[in-house]
Amino acid sequence: NVKITRVILAFGQFMFILAPAIFFARFQTHDLKKVFRLYPPKPVLLFLAVVGIITIQPFLQGYMYFQDSLINWIPFIRDAIKPVQELFDMMEQSTTKIVQAYSWFEFSIVVFVIGVTPAICEEALFRGFSLYNISKIARPAKAIFITGFLFAIYHFQPLNIVPLIILGSFLGFIVYYSNS
Repeated sequence: NVKITRVILAFGQFMFILAPAIFFARFQTHDLKKVFRLYPPKPVLLFLAVVGIITIQPFLQGYMYFQDSLINWIPFIRDAIKPVQELFDMMEQSTTKIVQAYSWFEFSIVVFVIGVTPAICEEALFRGFSLYNISKIARPAKAIFITGFLFAIYHFQPLNIVPLIILGSFLGFIVYYSNS
């Protein structure tokens, strides 16, 4: 049932990602604004972040295209990952069903479940709580990379791990240096 799956996805994000991040951050400090960097960004930094995301996307897509071409070109690699690829193809088909909408109301629910909810919950966990705590024990570049790596692992897409690490690290870089 697609409707129930959407509710479970949103509920799971809030209960198992956002709530624990807030709960454990609260143990550390009462200043959640500091942990989650809830400060308004400077307009110029916001503009540069958007330009950066737009610029990085073609490179990530190009990497994935090159990787897929390489995998298909080398027979023993293609045969070795075929079972994994079939599993991820099935997962992608399920995701396609979840994101299909047949009305404006249903479309708004899909945007909330697939776009807004993960943006809030994952940012709070990875670029908020995790980056804040790892920054205490590691240099900024290492903390940013570690949170980017955790972000990639969380998404459980082994064939896309490099682009996800790059994207997660870029987002961590933005948050760390803009403090927003």
